[in-house]
Amino acid sequence: MQPKHWYFGIIFILLAGYIIYISYKKQSLYNNPVITPGYVYEINHGSVKGGNIVIKYYFIYNGKKYYGGVDSGLLYGVRNKLLKTYFPILFDKTDPGNNVILINEKRWLKLGKELPDSLKWIKDYYPWFWQVKSNFYTGTFY
Repeated sequence: MQPKHWYFGIIFILLAGYIIYISYKKQSLYNNPVITPGYVYEINHGSVKGGNIVIKYYFIYNGKKYYGGVDSGLLYGVRNKLLKTYFPILFDKTDPGNNVILINEKRWLKLGKELPDSLKWIKDYYPWFWQVKSNFYTGTFY
């Protein structure tokens, strides 16, 4: 008698649905972008032991406060420079809960913009393997 493996099909369908949903949310964020200042209110250790940090922030849109957080990839040494400061936040105008802090050069390039001069200092706090090597004017990334 063969065991019934129908539950693998259900798991596959749920996983595929989740991947499609996440892809839609990411695409929607860049199709309906709004940039606003956000306040960094908390910083914790990230997923890499002794390495990166999780940045928690909020912003206000249409009188409502929205929260977000990101495992930044930034080294813990930058913590005091980020805490209780304002940084640009990108959010989806159709769903402000879909948001991300624009502290990473790759996100600016995805918007078709360069990292602002006022944020270029942050690049010194990314590990060498996170550094973006690009030619913005030709649109090539390597």
